[in-house]
Amino acid sequence: MRITLSYMVMLLLPVLAEAEQWVSITVRPDNAILTVDETRLNLRDGKAELLLAAGQHSYTVESPYYETLADTFELKETERRDLLIVMQSVYSYIQVATGQADAEVFLDQQNIGKGEVLSSRISAGDHRLTVLMDTMCLYDGRVRLAVAEKKCVDIMSFAVSPFRWDPLRWLVPLSALGEDGSAEMDSTLMAEARAFAGLDSCCVNVTSTPPGGIILIDGKEYGTTPLVVCGMVANRKYLLTVKKPGYRSAHATFLAEAEKMADVQLKLKK
Repeated sequence: MRITLSYMVMLLLPVLAEAEQWVSITVRPDNAILTVDETRLNLRDGKAELLLAAGQHSYTVESPYYETLADTFELKETERRDLLIVMQSVYSYIQVATGQADAEVFLDQQNIGKGEVLSSRISAGDHRLTVLMDTMCLYDGRVRLAVAEKKCVDIMSFAVSPFRWDPLRWLVPLSALGEDGSAEMDSTLMAEARAFAGLDSCCVNVTSTPPGGIILIDGKEYGTTPLVVCGMVANRKYLLTVKKPGYRSAHATFLAEAEKMADVQLKLKK
């Protein structure tokens, strides 16, 4: 019996044919980018229907404000697969209860509302929460949020007496704030804030022999001698260095005092 090539191909086709099956994928949130193997889909309703070869497939799901997911799934030849993918939010929320309808709530110095407020999506980590009413402050402190956390902060639960608000507190770094919203603030930090704002700025008159030496105060370069340097914080000691090519550097410490100009004279030696 003679077997033709076409007949052999017909016999092998069922063996060579790849078994396929449907998979129904539902993604939450609805708006996401789904990639299955090499196929990329932009979802708007969170649903996708795919006819794929039986076996293992890889997928990734991406969406703004959510962690990207990457995983695999198994598709059997004899069974349709329903796959639900729920993404994890990477953003957090903070809900603030002030107990006062007119109290203004500030998150990271941005006004987010009055009274009882729910923030928009914010990143995990440390944030500054400030509650003001007229010229008084009800709370000013640091709030720490975990990933995907919704934290409720009841201002009335803190034993903090209202205190007069000083706008210079905005200049104090977040890391210096406590988590109890207390009024106490390190005097040095407040002094630095005032100096940063140009208030209570102290000056020093620097001269050298010979002139033309480069002035450094606490390692920061300001210019050459003779020079009056301002911007120092009152009641704080500073290290002054003057250097000039061909001479040894000269050093001195001085105390910055409010309403007084410090005077430093240095002699440079070869």
